[in-house]
Amino acid sequence: NLGVAGGGDHVRISAADSSWMKHCPSRELGWPLLRVSQDTAAVWDDPAIEWTVEYYAKGDEDNRWLQGGSGLLEFARTVEILQRYLPPPPARIADVGAGPGAYSIWLARLGHQVIARGLMPVHIEQLRSDARDKGLLIDAEVGDARELSVANASVDVVLLFGPLYHLITSAARVRCLREAARVVRPGGIVAAAAISRWAVLLDGVLRL
Repeated sequence: NLGVAGGGDHVRISAADSSWMKHCPSRELGWPLLRVSQDTAAVWDDPAIEWTVEYYAKGDEDNRWLQGGSGLLEFARTVEILQRYLPPPPARIADVGAGPGAYSIWLARLGHQVIARGLMPVHIEQLRSDARDKGLLIDAEVGDARELSVANASVDVVLLFGPLYHLITSAARVRCLREAARVVRPGGIVAAAAISRWAVLLDGVLRL
């Protein structure tokens, strides 16, 4: 599922499987950003980080998901939704959890100024190499979604297409959202992807 929110006093929300959009004050969204514990242990001791690093350290991600039917469908659908909300280029866009850079490359080709941050050095090297080969300029650095090396209110759009479903504690996820809110300009857009808790069950049923 993909959610898109705008900064400021009101937030726009849309779902990947619907065409509706409603406006409501951000305090009514149900996001418990102020109620979740933000103590150091709760934010930084998320066990999923170790698993994520171990898995992706194999180095075989390299946009492999774009080579299969479901991966191509996900990319195409996400691009379709994003195009409804993205400002015209050259907007300044932070791709947080960029991985090998599928969305970063796409955005840079459109003429946007892309800041890519990813947890895995191998992915950042792959992204940089791909950008060089394509003659694109992308600010790509290793970084953690919970503590971004991006200035306050410095980007028009933040993409979170990975961090929220790799982090598993509420505190870590909220910290990630707070960082996105910190770096996006007032009135900017934060687009986030999440995986339903029922995804494993549904995937198993579809494979029967």
